[in-house]
Amino acid sequence: MASSHNSQKKLIEVLWQKINTAILGSPEVQTAMTDLKNASQLDAVKEFNLMLDIEKLIEETLEQNPETKPEPKSGGSR
Repeated sequence: MASSHNSQKKLIEVLWQKINTAILGSPEVQTAMTDLKNASQLDAVKEFNLMLDIEKLIEETLEQNPETKPEPKSGGSR
């Protein structure tokens, strides 16, 4: 069981690393950071240590990717 738990934990850590890399690699985010830095406001962002709503992020990401959309639930067999 510990091995399974460690594998799940590793997968979750990898997902968070990929999310952070995607966010920080986004041209929009890079532009916003540069604009804030140029306006000497980048330190002010640190005051807002916000957490992502991971449930909403996952839901919206899966909705945008047709390969990962959940199958529609069947209303019963005919």
